Amino acid sequence: MWLTKHEKEVLKLLLDDGKLSDTSMAEKLKISTQAIGRIRKRLEEDVIKKYSVELDSKMLGLNLIAIIKFNLVNCESKIIKEIEEEIKVLPRVFFFLKTMSGDNGYILVSGYKTMEELEKTLEEKKNSKNLNNFCVVKEVITLPSTNVFKRSSVGLYKDLIDSCGVKHAEMGGGILMVMQIIIEVNEERFRPFLEILGS
Repeated sequence: MWLTKHEKEVLKLLLDDGKLSDTSMAEKLKISTQAIGRIRKRLEEDVIKKYSVELDSKMLGLNLIAIIKFNLVNCESKIIKEIEEEIKVLPRVFFFLKTMSGDNGYILVSGYKTMEELEKTLEEKKNSKNLNNFCVVKEVITLPSTNVFKRSSVGLYKDLIDSCGVKHAEMGGGILMVMQIIIEVNEERFRPFLEILGS
């Protein structure tokens, strides 16, 4: 993905504070409010899915994290898709991952107020025909939410933003790769340079 320097800076500011106004960002980046508006619009079309609120889970009573490792066995791809869709909509799940082990292995991370609530949820899922017939639980790891030291993916997203190719808004045309650095160039202006590199 290609991002301009200012697009990267706007994304990082929004990761730190999604409520930040265009005016505040313009002041921080020393560019016009209109430019910020254009940048935000483009990012909302291509990169930003939605703005959300980060809540204090402890204040809301999240006391227990459950990490459940399981496999789906003896089922067709249609059933696998149905089970995946069923699990995706479970309200207590905040991560649902498929492993790369090739054995239809999954990891589910969910949150509960108490151990009893977790046990009740697992018992209820036994009533699901698909889960009961095809799901083999390998391991359930429980830990108090106080043992979760980091919940934010902001640092990861900032690293990913930094690793995106840089798009220079004032230039257009072809793409030139030099020693694994991608530079966007105007093909006509740099044709002699491109010919030298191509030879």
